[in-house]
Amino acid sequence: MARRLRIQLEGGVYHVISRGTNREDIFKDDRDRLRFFDILDYTVQKHKWIIYSYCLMNNHYHLLIETPLANLSKGMHLLNSVYCRKFNRRHGRVGTLLQERFRSLLVTEQSYLLELTRYIVLNPVRAQFVQKPQEWMWSSYRATIGLEEPPPFLRADLLLKFFSEHKLRAREHFKAFVLKGLESYLEYLKRNKENGDGYNWGIDKLQQFHKQLAFETREKRPTLNQIFRKVIERGIIEAVYKWGYTHTEIGKHLGVHRSTVSRRASNWKKSIVKVELITTS
Repeated sequence: MARRLRIQLEGGVYHVISRGTNREDIFKDDRDRLRFFDILDYTVQKHKWIIYSYCLMNNHYHLLIETPLANLSKGMHLLNSVYCRKFNRRHGRVGTLLQERFRSLLVTEQSYLLELTRYIVLNPVRAQFVQKPQEWMWSSYRATIGLEEPPPFLRADLLLKFFSEHKLRAREHFKAFVLKGLESYLEYLKRNKENGDGYNWGIDKLQQFHKQLAFETREKRPTLNQIFRKVIERGIIEAVYKWGYTHTEIGKHLGVHRSTVSRRASNWKKSIVKVELITTS
């Protein structure tokens, strides 16, 4: 059976999961994890990636990546192949360490980007490694809420801007957003325990919870107008918030009034803030 083609876009955002072959541990100790960070940092610099979130588990890792240059596969090949060689040399092993085909999900909605960030940093809690996300030292959560300095490859600052322009306020909103996801997970776990499922959580149940949390309502197939309007909106968002073009400049380029550009940019920012933007009460 032929492999499905992997979609690679300039400015694409992806949730990437890479697992050990036969679910073998790919991190034996903290030295392995630090070595992985070094290689990830090199990969990010070489391929101009933006990392919004990450989590290193024992036999797999998660990354939330933006690829300005449409080079996801090339970067992942570099990251995984170099790490595999270093790991094998250190531990005296031979053969493939990571599954050849990493998993990637193209993120097309800003709300789902935030949901994935929460999902990624809650992995250690779902695996029952820790009770709280800040207790796990190998995810982006601690750096994002200000408990430690972020590694050089992590752009926690860009992620926090989705919550507030003020860093301290953004950290509090992000923390509350993640903890609400934890409460939802614990409630889901309790409900399934009461139904006799216990705590024997496999990948199917994690995926079931993930889908319930992230896809509360599934969208119907969009029209072509809706699809291509999103492309234009994405261009406006990037031009305004990433590259600093004025609404007038963008309007001239698209042949629309600056107020149209302003409205699209403003609506997008409001939609981000509305996605579970929690204030403690």
